[in-house]
Amino acid sequence: MRVLDGCGEVLTLDIGPSFQKVRTAPSLPEGRESIWNGAGRFISEYDPVLKSDLPFVPTDSQALRGQLNDQEARLFLLGEAALYKGVAAEASQIFETFLGKESTVRSLAAFRAGEARYLLQDYSRALQLFREGERLWPQFLQLSPGTAYYYADTLVRNGDLPAGRKLLARLIASNAEKKTAPILMVRLADILARQKRDIEAVVLYRTVVKYFPENKAASHAALKLADRSFLTVDGVEYTPLRDDYRRIAQGSSDFLVREEALFKATLLDALFSPSMEALSAVSSYEKRYPRGIFASIAHSMHEDILPVVYRDLVAAHDDGTLIDVAEGHVSYLEKCLSDQNFIRDLDKAYTDLGQLQGELHLFARLVRREWASSHAPYMYNRMIGNALALADWKTAESTAREYLQHFPATADTSRVREILGDIEYRKGNLTGVREELAWLQDAKTKAAFPESYYYLGKSLEAEKQSRLAGRAMEQFIEEMGQRKAASPLVADAYFVAASAFHGAGNISKALEAYRTGLSLAAPDGRDRFLYRIGDICLREGRNIEAKGYWDKILKEGSDAVWQKLASQAMADLEWRERTGARL
Repeated sequence: MRVLDGCGEVLTLDIGPSFQKVRTAPSLPEGRESIWNGAGRFISEYDPVLKSDLPFVPTDSQALRGQLNDQEARLFLLGEAALYKGVAAEASQIFETFLGKESTVRSLAAFRAGEARYLLQDYSRALQLFREGERLWPQFLQLSPGTAYYYADTLVRNGDLPAGRKLLARLIASNAEKKTAPILMVRLADILARQKRDIEAVVLYRTVVKYFPENKAASHAALKLADRSFLTVDGVEYTPLRDDYRRIAQGSSDFLVREEALFKATLLDALFSPSMEALSAVSSYEKRYPRGIFASIAHSMHEDILPVVYRDLVAAHDDGTLIDVAEGHVSYLEKCLSDQNFIRDLDKAYTDLGQLQGELHLFARLVRREWASSHAPYMYNRMIGNALALADWKTAESTAREYLQHFPATADTSRVREILGDIEYRKGNLTGVREELAWLQDAKTKAAFPESYYYLGKSLEAEKQSRLAGRAMEQFIEEMGQRKAASPLVADAYFVAASAFHGAGNISKALEAYRTGLSLAAPDGRDRFLYRIGDICLREGRNIEAKGYWDKILKEGSDAVWQKLASQAMADLEWRERTGARL
């Protein structure tokens, strides 16, 4: 036997088998616990301010002016206007000023301040104010049913169930013939339910649904009845309850009921439906109520369901859908990114499908978000790589510079600077190349890309720093040799290195480098090597050999500049030989 409650001379008992223990959370599929811990727990504890349809009765302005001066009367009316509009904080502040001094409207100010505090959910202070108002002017509760309603609910929320029920019962009796009676009955049932008087609450809810189907209170009651099954459903039994919520949402004329019912249907989908269906339900709800009461909770649900979707799609090897989901829900990927494998799995999906441009755009949207910062270096590097593969040099450069701004000292910093050196070289900006790659002159450093030495060498050559340019080209040649890699740049590197040896007076090394470069040069790039080798032969007194090299330029060459130089050198040599002039 359980004593449910005693009110007045009535004692309610419940006699029967032991009561079934109500579950505090449903049995959930794997991965949905965070949804319940957030949205589900909120719903189970959701106890909003209970508004009635009872009219707000403003104070007569003439009556106020008979008791207050004009300025005070205007202020009091402003407070009532704020209360009517639901701006409870402003209303509370105004009415509290009238309580701080003796006034003929002190009782009315106490009631109004109590209403404001109720709307602010400060139920303890609201009760103090209502009791003060009742002490000074008890008849006002009969003149203002709306105030009486708030007072009744405040009594219950502060634990005075008998007094609250008694006051609400009087309200129901006095409004029995009005449209407000059914909603008051629902509110009474809400109070009973909060006080664990389940049988009486259910009777009242069902009464309203059955006998007042056209009144908006019916949808309120239907919603409360549906809520009673919320904690008892599971993945097998949830669909009928979800459909009930949907029907309530579709049939109710009350905006707040429609929103709450649809939210609870969406929550059930998020908890139990297959992950893609759950995601669709949550997305649809957010589009319909982007600024609703449950908007922030729906956002969290959206974030919570995406890791489940991600794991399901990876298990199904559905790369295309994984990409679509990521691109369509960028703002909700925070919890997905808490899984260290997510970005790499996403990258693999893009790579396997060859969608480099798509990955570049997605990572650009993600990389600047604070909650993605731990993955930012990886995403920046993938963005740079994709931009280079797509020959999008502008994007590659801007992304690389942004990376260096945020990560100036990581393991990839030097590699990114080499990429910038490459881009500057392609732009023809040799000064920019020098700025990006000067650090490679330190013997302790090593380039990730051999070409970086070549670009540095060319920039130093342009600055007339022949010795440093030659050293950079030697490093390039050495790296290419170690990697057994071929490149048309190697021949030019030999020419620059040979020129540095030549200028430094190391003729043997210069000649060796010119000959090696000649063997590697393309047909249209041989002329300069032939000319320089011929020049060295001339200076060593091997005139016939020198003529042979120059003659080859004149007969087989393709570069007009070097042909002209060879022709002038041949003519000069022949003149000297005829005249006996010394070289």
